[in-house]
Amino acid sequence: MIVHRTSLWIVLVLCSVAGGLYALASELRAARSDDPRPRTVERYVFGTLTGVGMGMSIAALVFFAAAIIVRLEP
Repeated sequence: MIVHRTSLWIVLVLCSVAGGLYALASELRAARSDDPRPRTVERYVFGTLTGVGMGMSIAALVFFAAAIIVRLEP
């Protein structure tokens, strides 16, 4: 079995960036003027970091699925 480390890093980074952007966009969408929570940088950073973690989790699931498929091949 050959592991291409560059490809693994690319998938990890792309999933992390996509998750971070998705979470940031959803935080910006949820920030309305009638929202009781204050609009602080902390709120957006927290949302972005949550999205990055979500993206890393998705990348890990992709890696685990790939490892299982490779193990099951004859």
